[in-house]
Amino acid sequence: HAYLYRPNTHDHIWFQNLSEPTTSDYFEKAKNAHLGYELAKDTERAFGGHEIKTNDELFRMLGVKEDENPIVFILAHIPNDYPNALGASDLYSDYHDWLIRTLEIIETIDSVTWIVKEHPSMVNYGFHFEYFDELEARFANRNVHFLRHSENFSTKSLQHLASAVITCKGSAGFEIPALYGIPTIYWTGASYSSFKVGTEISSWNEFESLVNSFNQFTLRDLPLDTREAKSCYIFVYLQSRLDLDLNPPSTQADLLNNE
Repeated sequence: HAYLYRPNTHDHIWFQNLSEPTTSDYFEKAKNAHLGYELAKDTERAFGGHEIKTNDELFRMLGVKEDENPIVFILAHIPNDYPNALGASDLYSDYHDWLIRTLEIIETIDSVTWIVKEHPSMVNYGFHFEYFDELEARFANRNVHFLRHSENFSTKSLQHLASAVITCKGSAGFEIPALYGIPTIYWTGASYSSFKVGTEISSWNEFESLVNSFNQFTLRDLPLDTREAKSCYIFVYLQSRLDLDLNPPSTQADLLNNE
């Protein structure tokens, strides 16, 4: 188990003064711990599975016709997982509300292929296929597709497929830029906001204007600071963790199973 705190000014100064070789060394140590599945079961659920390396393979798995649009992944959260515990927001009431509003905005934007990815630990929080079934029935169209965790899709696939990734406050907001150099869009109040990794959203109007501008050219110009992303990754998966046996399990299912 581990405890994560938010960075302060001294943390940022320390990272800014690290040399590139030292940053790389720390990053590799953090990556080995994270992707070695030493820190949380959620990581293996997310990054395990089959790594898809081509758009053709992705579309065949989804059972839809391939198109030439750039692909943007929307990473769904677990709807009943404390959405405001890491920074209260009046932009949405919970993660379900955030996802619905996001889908209502992007569903008519046909310059992008949108892939809505189910959270890998959804079922461990009491949510089953019906939840995504309802979302898919309401929002799926030729540009919006839903990817279930049961498809055995590895998050490692994003490095081959994604032009950008959208999350509310999920760790993918810094993980994906750090690991794969892919820009992310995330909402204000994320625990890693102070690292200035990518595009932080502070209003729905700002988000709507941004995604409506997306095409194969504008997506290349999204803010992306891989040095900041790697510093955040090091902070989260190496520098800010302590062994504490008193910490709660990583999911409700772990608690119920007394793991």
